[in-house]
Amino acid sequence: MTDKRNRLLSTFAAAVAHLAAGVAFAATAAAQSDGLDFSAWRTMPVFDRGRRMPLESFANVVVREICGRSSPTLDPGDVLHRTAEGTAARAACELVFPDGKPRRFTAPELLYSWLIEPEVWEYVPFLAARHEDLRKDLLHVPLRSRDGSRLKHVSPAQLIEAEAFRRRLGEISEEQGRARQEGREFAPIGVDRYVTQLYQAYALYRLLTYDPSAEIDIDSNRAFGDKLLESHNLWVEASPRAGPHGPQSAPELEQSHQEVRQAFEQLAGLVRASTFTAEQADPLIVEFGKACDRFARLSEDHQHAVFADPKADESLRTMVQRRAATARQMAETAGQLHRALYDVGRAVRLAPGLDPEALRADRDLGDQRPPWLSIQTLLFGTDALLAGMPRPKLEAVRETYERMRTAYLDRRNPQRAEEFAGAMRRFAAAVRELGEAVEPLRHELDIAGDEDDRQRILAETAYPAAGFNRAELHYNRIKPFLWSWVVCLMATVCAALSFAVFRRLMFWASVAVLILAQGIIAYGLALRTYITGYTAVTNMFETVVFLAYTVALLGVWFTLVPLLWPGIVAAWRLTAIPAAIRAVFTGTRREVGSARQHESERQQAAAREDNPQALQGPAEPSLPPEEHPPASAAVPIVQWLLLLPQIGLMAGLVIALTMLPYGSGGRAIFRLLPNVDSGQTLPTTSDLLAWIAGLAVLVPTVWLTPRILFATVLSLGTIPYQWACDGASAAIAEAFSRRVFVLVGAAVGFVAGVIAYQAPIFNRDIQALQPILRDNFWLTMHVLSITASYGAGALAWGQANIALGYYLFGRYRDPSPDTAGGMRRKPPEVCSWLAGFIYRAVQVAVLLLTVGTILGALWADVAWGRFWSWDAKEVWSLICILAYMIILHGRYIGWFGDFGLAAGAVLGLTTILMTWYGVNYVFGSGLHSYGGGAGGQYEVLTFVAANWLFLAAAAVRYLAETRRG
Repeated sequence: MTDKRNRLLSTFAAAVAHLAAGVAFAATAAAQSDGLDFSAWRTMPVFDRGRRMPLESFANVVVREICGRSSPTLDPGDVLHRTAEGTAARAACELVFPDGKPRRFTAPELLYSWLIEPEVWEYVPFLAARHEDLRKDLLHVPLRSRDGSRLKHVSPAQLIEAEAFRRRLGEISEEQGRARQEGREFAPIGVDRYVTQLYQAYALYRLLTYDPSAEIDIDSNRAFGDKLLESHNLWVEASPRAGPHGPQSAPELEQSHQEVRQAFEQLAGLVRASTFTAEQADPLIVEFGKACDRFARLSEDHQHAVFADPKADESLRTMVQRRAATARQMAETAGQLHRALYDVGRAVRLAPGLDPEALRADRDLGDQRPPWLSIQTLLFGTDALLAGMPRPKLEAVRETYERMRTAYLDRRNPQRAEEFAGAMRRFAAAVRELGEAVEPLRHELDIAGDEDDRQRILAETAYPAAGFNRAELHYNRIKPFLWSWVVCLMATVCAALSFAVFRRLMFWASVAVLILAQGIIAYGLALRTYITGYTAVTNMFETVVFLAYTVALLGVWFTLVPLLWPGIVAAWRLTAIPAAIRAVFTGTRREVGSARQHESERQQAAAREDNPQALQGPAEPSLPPEEHPPASAAVPIVQWLLLLPQIGLMAGLVIALTMLPYGSGGRAIFRLLPNVDSGQTLPTTSDLLAWIAGLAVLVPTVWLTPRILFATVLSLGTIPYQWACDGASAAIAEAFSRRVFVLVGAAVGFVAGVIAYQAPIFNRDIQALQPILRDNFWLTMHVLSITASYGAGALAWGQANIALGYYLFGRYRDPSPDTAGGMRRKPPEVCSWLAGFIYRAVQVAVLLLTVGTILGALWADVAWGRFWSWDAKEVWSLICILAYMIILHGRYIGWFGDFGLAAGAVLGLTTILMTWYGVNYVFGSGLHSYGGGAGGQYEVLTFVAANWLFLAAAAVRYLAETRRG
């Protein structure tokens, strides 16, 4: 038996070692980079979608979208073996794959090469295309290379040549157009989904590698074409012939309108040619912009004249006001048209610009009028486009870029690596000098909005100090959430083995490893919080990770409660209000005195008998901890010493939560009095409900927070003190009997971690926060409590499924002989044991769900001015609470037994999935649509259906076995 256990343990250790080694290799394997140093490149600050980040993070995102992985292994396939007509393709692949073998790239290196030599990558397979039907039927490219390895990518040239692919893409676009006209949703499925993804990857690549110095057409720069069409439509709408004229400048205004038309026609004539260059279009765009600006000024002058004329009627005033607004919009569009000549949308943005409209507080978080300039704009933009930028610094950027580019392309130079590294460092330094020189100029811009918004936007978009990206680079390197689920898997295996071999050793190993896993998750979430400045529960990925953290932490907590609880209770008593003060308010002075006398007499009797065991006394009465008689004379002293600090902290909390202004609105977090709208004498029902709910949260928060804080600190001493006084052997045995908590916590944490990290529907990149979520207090309080409740529900669900497994496959017990007549058979004894654990987890879920939903309603009152609006998320949160309330109280009053409790835990998780995933990823609408997404419906539905089938099978066995004879 011992040999068998040793072999099993050795096999487990070897498996864990191989798994860890494999993950380590996948996470840290060095990509081939021709020996070039890209460290200066990957650490450069860039701006994308509302957030500053290291270029490495940006590269990881775009390379994953294009290639399917952030560090892809690319395979030349059969390109190197083509016949004479493939000379260009072979030459390109020979540069990228000098030894003809597959090669792994890092994202920064790949992005850099795309920018420097896009003509080479035209023939290299790197666009993700793994689907067999897509490759075989639409792209007509091989599935496997000559050596038998599966091919996963195609080149832009292969995509352009695929007529069947273009035809299918056109059919999908037509179907999308019809769906849009009919007002219905359209989501490509099957191979169409992969067609759409491949085209999006190709389009993103074209945006990133857009070259204004090359020949341009409308297809290669659709942003320019769209702005040109928008300018024409605005010119038509702003025509002075569209209505009656007012006095003074109307003839001059019409002449200006014709000048705009002439400038536009010259520009449109150039664009109608097959191709054009930025050098040709730039002066025409400048003239068009000047004409639009002049027309906008004259339109405003005309508006002022009409409004000053007492004879002008209302229809004339409305018309000239609308025309002036259209003229201003046309002038603004002309400026955007100029930028679109060099900036087509998604791009590597290296330095802040001087566009005040891009710094408005209500700006789009996307790439519309971004506050930073693209690399194409910096390198090729004209003086008119980059007016105000420090010219010497800009020229230094262009000069160092050209030297860096030359060093990179000179592959035959034996000093290539050294020269490239030096040139790269000089380029990064030149960009930094430009960014720092622009900063004081940005503060002189006339930015719309109040001063607070102005300063916030300038700070969020400023060129960062050196070392700003260090934390994010560290986060990218260590990949904490990859390692967290790996360690959770190890804890799961250890916990499972604790039921078979080396039970106590495996049990304590599982606890230690699971705590390590939660430390890794906590560190990763802390890094993301530090990087963004907001608590890391802002998107679906982070909340799923936090659920993994919560469920595992609860598993450890419920397991170790027997060891920790006596010391925690002792610390809690030490922080209670002294008995003398309580007696004044509760009228229990006599009872307290009696309790003290009784305790004193008991201790004296124990001392006389010299019986240490007697000092422990009888079992504690079931009263709140502060009502228990003090264990020693030192307790009242400690209580009096802690009283003033607790009162001081309570007062500080009241001031901070009810009197100090919070956020841009200037209101306090909680109101001491209900809000009364202007012109009313009584608060509305919504305001009254928000006030009552706020007080319901404020009072226990002020009352309990100081005590919890002090008790937590004191428990660091009272827990080991209790072990020393009472011994820990019995508590250790009780903790060991609860090891199912560790097993379920580790297993569910592992599953949640894998889903979060691997599911393609979740974006694990660090993203800019939606404006509605930019409230750290409510974000932390609401989302953490709600997600923690989901963790408690998941813990109950995991235990319930273990119980259902016993109900389905376990051995049922016959009733005792003396009660056999008419009695049912009994389920496995372990089911009753598990039911107690399920009940505890459900209690925690109900508490956290209720608190989290109330906090969410209070946040809604702050953010939207509505306490409750019957939004889909709010409705399903209420359903979730009611479902768990029914489970909890139904069990308490005897509506159902242990099996019903297990079934209820499965039902409870189904409501959680609907509230958490369904509302955001299936409905995708409502006030909470900012947390939405798409995909995974079939997988989630399959999981729920399988779980309910498992429950149904267990129910059939349970009812069959326990029916009355």
